[in-house]
Amino acid sequence: LLLLLPLHRRRGQCFVPADILAAAGSSSEEFVKADGGPGAQRAVAAVIALAREHLSAFERGAAALPASLRPAFLPLVLTRAYLGKMEAGEVLPGAGRR
Repeated sequence: LLLLLPLHRRRGQCFVPADILAAAGSSSEEFVKADGGPGAQRAVAAVIALAREHLSAFERGAAALPASLRPAFLPLVLTRAYLGKMEAGEVLPGAGRR
C-alpha cells in the first residue's frame, strides 16, 4: 500500500482505509488531490505507524516460525528502511512524486 502510494495517487486511487482517513481529517477525494493537504500527511503517518506495529508484532513472533518457512519472510528485512524513507518524506503525498 505505502510503496505504491505515489502511483495510486496519480491514478486518482486511494486505498488508505476510510477510518484512518476520517481520523486524520481527510477523505479519499481530498487525499488524491494535489498534495492531499495536512489530513493526507496525518493519514500516511498513521498508516506508517500501523505498519511499524505490525512489523514489531511479527518480529516478536518470528523466532517461533519453523525454519522451513523463514525464507518466505526475507523481504521483510527491507521494511524498516522503507518506512524510514517514508517518514523522511520521500514517499509522502506532495513530496514531488505527482
